[in-house]
Amino acid sequence: MPINRFARGLQHTALTVACALGLAGCEPEIAPAERYPGPWQDPDPFVAETMAKKSDRLFQLCKSAYMRPAFNKPGGRNEYLVYCTFDRSEWWAFAVYTGMNEIIGPNNIYQDIPPPN
Repeated sequence: MPINRFARGLQHTALTVACALGLAGCEPEIAPAERYPGPWQDPDPFVAETMAKKSDRLFQLCKSAYMRPAFNKPGGRNEYLVYCTFDRSEWWAFAVYTGMNEIIGPNNIYQDIPPPN
């Protein structure tokens, strides 16, 4: 009997610790304007190179492009918000991940982040 109580206590402790560790990594969702603080910038060489690798998808939409780096943890600055336009009348949003050579989009622009002037 004492062994079963000890085992149950150990299971309970392990479950409590696992739950606490799981919740410690949860962060509230932040608004796009906080995630991508301004100001707008011309694309840096890493963003331009990543976009050039996907030029077949971007050629029709991106004559002009502007970027905002994401507010990342130190050392993790490899995510960018890029707004593109062909004629400045319609804008498209892309998430560019230079570390993975990946682009997600096109998407509609964020309401809380107006396009550059």
